[in-house]
Amino acid sequence: MRRLTTSQQEMGWGHTKSSARMLYSGYAASFNAERRKKLLSNPRMKSESTNGSPSPAESTLLEATQCLQSVLFANEVATWTWDIVNDRVIADKNLVRLFGVSPEVAAGGPIEKYFQAIHPDDRPSVTAAVGSALAGPNDRYETDYRIVRNDGGTSWVTARGNVDRDADGKPVQFPGVMIDITARKVSEQKAEELRRRLEQQFRIFDTTLSAITDFAYIFDRQGRFIYMNQALLDLWGLKFDDAVGKNFYELQYPDELAERLQRQIQQVFDTGKGLKDETPYTS
Repeated sequence: MRRLTTSQQEMGWGHTKSSARMLYSGYAASFNAERRKKLLSNPRMKSESTNGSPSPAESTLLEATQCLQSVLFANEVATWTWDIVNDRVIADKNLVRLFGVSPEVAAGGPIEKYFQAIHPDDRPSVTAAVGSALAGPNDRYETDYRIVRNDGGTSWVTARGNVDRDADGKPVQFPGVMIDITARKVSEQKAEELRRRLEQQFRIFDTTLSAITDFAYIFDRQGRFIYMNQALLDLWGLKFDDAVGKNFYELQYPDELAERLQRQIQQVFDTGKGLKDETPYTS
């Protein structure tokens, strides 16, 4: 088997925003010279005019290509086709924009020109994903990684591709698609930071209220406990996870007392006013 060069092993991109776009993108990326030749060889389509104007086959091909490119560009879906044998990558406008390569590179530059833009921390995982696809038997490629833009900023992308092989099973082409998922990653990071802060605040809140001997608790509108301090948990002889989300009935309060407390909770929610009450409790 022919040994692949390092530059042929270092590559990675391709994904879409939806399955429908994936269908369009995969078709566009795979519409290579072989398919073009097959279309043009169709006798029904092979009709060239004497004045040099495009044949019906050429016109059909051009129209389909332009339509697909418009759909992909409007949805910011980038496509590429990597000629593995000759180490040439054909990139569309969106891929050029994402990687910041020159028009000359976009028209058939080596894969290493794109690989240089991948964040150094992500290159090993991208290399591994591409190497796995090239090695087979699963020819699919899918990964997320960061690109360092020409302005020094970082963009997240998600990429999918598939290895095309010749009759001998050797990889010859690697078409794929990609989208910029930076906005999604930023949202995920903000959500994770918010979750972390809430957990930190809850620990402070719990530590403070559990240091007092009085009972402290929070209900939802259905009368379910969503917080209980340690003093109340000790009274019940329960752990937090065993009590959270339960109401007085589920915590084995006497039915009459549970009903009374549930009414009081509803009264507070309905009126927005606090109330005072004393209730004997027998554990």
